[in-house]
Amino acid sequence: MASQKNHFLSTGMTPRSWRMLSYICVGTTIYGMVLLTETLQAYKLNRIDQQLDQFNRQTALEIMDDSKSSEISTAPNPSPPQ
Repeated sequence: MASQKNHFLSTGMTPRSWRMLSYICVGTTIYGMVLLTETLQAYKLNRIDQQLDQFNRQTALEIMDDSKSSEISTAPNPSPPQ
């Protein structure tokens, strides 16, 4: 115990200071992990949103192409130019 006390005294920090420092380190680490997790989730959601937008655009273009082709096939034949 005396060596441990000497160790604390040689650094100028009391056991309470070491405990507070460890709490700060653990808290900062947990906060950083939560922040990283939130960032990764936001990134994944953004990618999913972009993929969904691309799919919606592609589907809309296909529907427009289908509707144009059906309009062309149902349109009356124009008279040949004379």
